[in-house]
Amino acid sequence: MQQELILDNTASRIKKLTRILANQYPGDVSVTPEFVRALAFLNVSIRPETIIAAGYVLAVPVGILTSICLIGGIALIGTPLSPRALCVVLLLSGAIGVGVTYLTQTLPIALATLRRTRALGAAPGLVGRIGLRLQLDGPPERASAFAARTGTGPLAESLQAHVDQTNMGPTAGLMRFASEWKPWFRPLERSLTLLRAAVDTPPEDRTDAIESGIDAVLSGIRSTTAGFAGTVRGPASGLYAFGVLLPLALVGVLPAARAGGVSIPTGAFVLFYDFLLPIGLWE
Repeated sequence: MQQELILDNTASRIKKLTRILANQYPGDVSVTPEFVRALAFLNVSIRPETIIAAGYVLAVPVGILTSICLIGGIALIGTPLSPRALCVVLLLSGAIGVGVTYLTQTLPIALATLRRTRALGAAPGLVGRIGLRLQLDGPPERASAFAARTGTGPLAESLQAHVDQTNMGPTAGLMRFASEWKPWFRPLERSLTLLRAAVDTPPEDRTDAIESGIDAVLSGIRSTTAGFAGTVRGPASGLYAFGVLLPLALVGVLPAARAGGVSIPTGAFVLFYDFLLPIGLWE
């Protein structure tokens, strides 16, 4: 109970701070439909325009605070603040401030995508419960209600909402639920379509039809998992090369370059390693 109270107080303070920051933004902002859907899926009560405006304003204090910290760190180590170093500090502070603005616009979308992906892991269990109830008790509305009631997470909550709201027939809630999740997991719609069709099949063929629906979602999960593994393999290899192999190589190259009379300025090294190289890898 105490932990929930602390979380509620923290959320209330974040909302208040967000609105204060947004009120300082002088103009209007535009939001994408994807951003609006992400906030709705995450159950965020703050208006999308408020978050975007707060992100623009937040870049200024973050940039100033970063500059103060960097200049203070340089002063603590006893290094004189040359014009070149000051330029690097200002560029880095500005980049971090812009990064904070970018983060406020992309983080909710990333979190919603992550939550949907995790929720889809429960799709086989949800479909399996629907199929089990269809075998025991024919009406699809009862099967949908049973699967939603016995499940947890966003997928079960979404199905329960559609079951509660529908008044357009016994399978309307189930198919509206399938249509909602179709953009993120098409095999779920195919699986539920097969289960809906299984209701009208003869009793002797119903078991095979239900198993076909369950197999459809299992096959979709396997294909999605394999595709995800192939997608992250390239970035993971690049991250390993950038974060492990390249620093090890530079450790050996820099002393050799100095021994050969080649002087590499620290600012040039920082610019290459912290800015140009990440941009190149991103592209």
